[in-house]
Amino acid sequence: MRLLNPFLLLLATSSPAVLGIVDEETGIVYGYYEISIPRDRFQMWSDTSANLMDLAELMGYSGNSWEVLSQNPIEGLSFFEFEDMDRIREEYEEIVENVDDSVTNGTAILEQMGFTEDSYDCWMNHFGWYAWDELEQFNIDKAYMELGWDQEAWESDNPRDWPDTAETKWVDLSDDEKQAAANLCFMDWTWDGYWFDELGYEFEEFLPESEYLSSVEPWLRLVYSEYEISMPRFRFQMWDDLDSDLEENAELMGYDEDSWEMLRSNEIEKLTYFAFEDMKDITDNKDIKDFVKDVDQRVDNGTEVLADMGFDEDSYDCWMNHFGWYSWDELETYDLSEPYEELGWDEDSWTSDNEDDYPDSSLKAWFDLTADEKQAAANLCYFRETWDGYLFKEIIDNSVYLKSVEPWLATPAPAPAPSLGGFCFPETALVTVQGEDKNNVVTSKKMLMRNVQLGDKVLVDQDGTYETVYSFGHYDTKIQSDAFMSLTTSDGKSLTLTPNHMIQTSNKGTIAASRIQLGDSVMIASSNKNEKVTQISKNTRKKGMYAPFTKSGYLVVDDIVVSNYIGVIVNDQNNDDAKILGGLVSHQWVAHAFNAPHRFYCNYNDCMTENYTEEGLSTWIAMPFSLAQRMFVENTRTNTFIKTLGIITFVAICIVFTLLFDNNNGIMAFLLMTLAVVAMMRRRSSGRKIKS
Repeated sequence: MRLLNPFLLLLATSSPAVLGIVDEETGIVYGYYEISIPRDRFQMWSDTSANLMDLAELMGYSGNSWEVLSQNPIEGLSFFEFEDMDRIREEYEEIVENVDDSVTNGTAILEQMGFTEDSYDCWMNHFGWYAWDELEQFNIDKAYMELGWDQEAWESDNPRDWPDTAETKWVDLSDDEKQAAANLCFMDWTWDGYWFDELGYEFEEFLPESEYLSSVEPWLRLVYSEYEISMPRFRFQMWDDLDSDLEENAELMGYDEDSWEMLRSNEIEKLTYFAFEDMKDITDNKDIKDFVKDVDQRVDNGTEVLADMGFDEDSYDCWMNHFGWYSWDELETYDLSEPYEELGWDEDSWTSDNEDDYPDSSLKAWFDLTADEKQAAANLCYFRETWDGYLFKEIIDNSVYLKSVEPWLATPAPAPAPSLGGFCFPETALVTVQGEDKNNVVTSKKMLMRNVQLGDKVLVDQDGTYETVYSFGHYDTKIQSDAFMSLTTSDGKSLTLTPNHMIQTSNKGTIAASRIQLGDSVMIASSNKNEKVTQISKNTRKKGMYAPFTKSGYLVVDDIVVSNYIGVIVNDQNNDDAKILGGLVSHQWVAHAFNAPHRFYCNYNDCMTENYTEEGLSTWIAMPFSLAQRMFVENTRTNTFIKTLGIITFVAICIVFTLLFDNNNGIMAFLLMTLAVVAMMRRRSSGRKIKS
């Protein structure tokens, strides 16, 4: 007997047969081993597809034998018995007499019909062809023992030696016996039809009324990642179905048909996405160089090849690596330790090379996991078949997850970002937060943007300065948007932000990210160096929008120095910072000065709570920024005289607050007001000349 699926190999350690699943509302009893019913087999002959009917006829089915289970004798044999039809024809001629003579490998035909070893041997054969020692080996004997069977009865051809349950209808079975029967893939009417020939299995009578067939098996009620990282579906297809470009890139990364169709068999999947940026670093490391032994030697930057295949950091590290290459500290930093802790891991077991230190979950099949453990596994981008380690050929056509649409992709696209464009970073962006340990020693640690709170002290520059987050200009935990863009630098740093959010450059000042070009330099905080931008990606989909505000108007995100703000002119990416008031001030100064009243208030008051609009904008800045747009955009229809008066009023207010809060901004505001007054006087003088 040959078993390819891992589920039966794990049954020897599973729980007693009477454990299982009962739907409290319907009373339906489901099998403990979570073997899904092959629904294509449970339909009327006239409803089958032409292809399925052709395959079924090859295996000896007709309309009559299809619509009454067990009427085709082949259902008495197990799945892999049909691999060698010549042997079967010699040993069991009567059983396969209706199978077409052209069939040499019946197992392959059954696979094309949609069966797997699990579904056929359980739902068609109920493991009835197994020897008793095989039932014991795979722990299936417990279900039959609960029904009163033992080895002597199993091996007897005399019905008098069989247990009473062989003459008991479903309705008269005890609850434990019903569960045992369900574990052997019986439901009410298939049980009665199996043991009582006069009742039969007529589909016409039972299919329309079958509660089981109209239900969704509990294990098929899918669990999705709470992190909403979409499956890279191109990776979950057969090798022969790959397009030429994907196959070429896959071969560059060391894949062949076998390693592609069995996850984790290509050892590159043990490493993380950005580990491949410098292949020389890997090949020079004796501990991991064997992981890339099959990668083409021409590949200098494997991350770029993975990107060409369709991966990004999230999809690769979660779906291929399950964050397994991360250190425990990194798991904690990225809020990924929690699902592993739910599965029983801690830092000691994570860093141990001794499998005896690993938690029990590492040896559990999917059906043995608790609901919380399944959710934790899903958050690490596992689903049933990948957790249990099935081959692609067993799951591609049968996996419910692969056939499903992940909820965050099935819902309507979120509303576009607000008119200000969303001055934001996604929830997975990293900031450095200062704190104290239990001994009151000042420490710092990386923290996900979604975990930053008002009052936290965050790193704001390359000199190690920390400032308090006194507000969030934008705070939206639920929105998902593909309006983000990503910048990658020559030293491998990557920053994701909205295009109008400003970033500090060494050659252009503080400008909107959309104006960054390849070759521009940005400030790296940890190294205190300027690094060139080497890659720009647009339309990056991320969750959450966050914009912490600090006293200086700057902060460090993903190790890159950025502004708190967006450019005031958000709808014209061709405008540069020199377009406000004829080039007198930058977008950064305008945004920071305009927010002076808010900073001033929070400097002397407790700003530990604040309110946000429906768009997620702080009520402190929603209206002022809207006014700023109208005031500073050059092509607005607002009368120039009125606009100038507005600017003077604005500057006068800013002078009061910025002189108290920031002398440099006060001086700039004073100069700006003076120039604005001069400009207005010149315009009025010019107007008098024209009038005369």
